[in-house]
Amino acid sequence: VASLESIKFRVTQLIDSIQTLARQLEAYHPPPPWPDLLAKYAVVMAQTHNLSRALASGVLAGTALHPRAPLPDASLDGALIPLLRNQQTTDVLRAESASVRRLGAALNLPEDPPPHRVLDVVSEVVAAHDARAERARRAVAMLREKYDWRVRVAVDPDE
Repeated sequence: VASLESIKFRVTQLIDSIQTLARQLEAYHPPPPWPDLLAKYAVVMAQTHNLSRALASGVLAGTALHPRAPLPDASLDGALIPLLRNQQTTDVLRAESASVRRLGAALNLPEDPPPHRVLDVVSEVVAAHDARAERARRAVAMLREKYDWRVRVAVDPDE
């Protein structure tokens, strides 16, 4: 029970962080300053990483769930078959195709691009984003070095 409570707490934290970031993005026009977004995104990523570690190495890794009351075979099959299905439903496939089409249109790809092409372009966008984020981090570090705030607020020992 303690493990489940811990995981519930982590999931709640993650959901709150995602909602906070989404509200901040929706509320600001133009978007908020990138250091704020970067900080909130880093929090979301850290919480996601902690949750995935807890799920992978925690007590739940070897836990099995059992129904409280015995189920007849027909209802057990009805409950388990959708969970065990490894082939996507037509609704999921349709939604995936629509997402790929919208993403392709946003990235100026031809009509109905092959999925691997979309993934390649998205990888390029991610790499470009990471390069810009790294450049921004370096710029902030350089500004911190250039304008040392401690010197401005330091008190002379004679005073």
